[in-house]
Amino acid sequence: MKPVSWESFYSEFEGQFDEEQSLGIELFDSMEVRDKLDNLGYKINTSTLLDMSRIGEYFPTVSDQSEESVIMIFHKLPLDFDYDEGNDFIKKWFGLHKKYIRSLDPYFMPDESHQQSLEKLQSLKEFAQNRFKGEAQGWLNQLVEMTKKRTYGHYEAKPDEYWWNPKEVEDWEYQCAAALTASCIDEYESRGKEFVTEMLSEYFAATNSIGEVLSTKIQMLLLHSSMIGFENYFLNDCKLGGNESIKLTDEIVLKAFNVDLN
Repeated sequence: MKPVSWESFYSEFEGQFDEEQSLGIELFDSMEVRDKLDNLGYKINTSTLLDMSRIGEYFPTVSDQSEESVIMIFHKLPLDFDYDEGNDFIKKWFGLHKKYIRSLDPYFMPDESHQQSLEKLQSLKEFAQNRFKGEAQGWLNQLVEMTKKRTYGHYEAKPDEYWWNPKEVEDWEYQCAAALTASCIDEYESRGKEFVTEMLSEYFAATNSIGEVLSTKIQMLLLHSSMIGFENYFLNDCKLGGNESIKLTDEIVLKAFNVDLN
């Protein structure tokens, strides 16, 4: 196996790394840079989440400052690292010339709980993406739009009840809510009401693991999405009457979200 280009760096500085920060190397994004990284032994990581622990991988992303396309790589940060001499250091130990480098910055390593939240969030995103690639894509997109409309309406009627603006929420968050809703509805015919109620309740609880800010939003979107999704399912697929559809939806969704039915 071909030795990686950064092997000598870790041998030289073994035991002399900052335990709280890592070195973030931001590169200009071009085919020349990507080819260079490939030749040096790096592998592309297409995740939307930057993971500072993934040494030997590069992340195509967008700069926070300029929205310019960039590439991020991460390495352990030597205790005596001098940012003023950083470009020469990067060239010596990693084989990357100054012309490739956009900036060098310290990144605080996430604690274990934060890292787990990132992993849970990535898993949720991938779950939603896979659902939207299936045959029900059209219905899911319709559910997203109906959820947006309901959430916007609630926000405009009672903005003081929201600390976030639903119109600024990214599409993937609405898609996650729709995907979780659809997953529950798919089980209703074969598993029944009690099963999908518990399933929806578990989805609600599981979103707590993606971080307080995101979980609060997605839980609200999931509430709206599941109310809309189940009611439409009972009306259009099960051919139930309007009152019965509403009653069944309330019994499932409100119980799952621990909302008082009285």
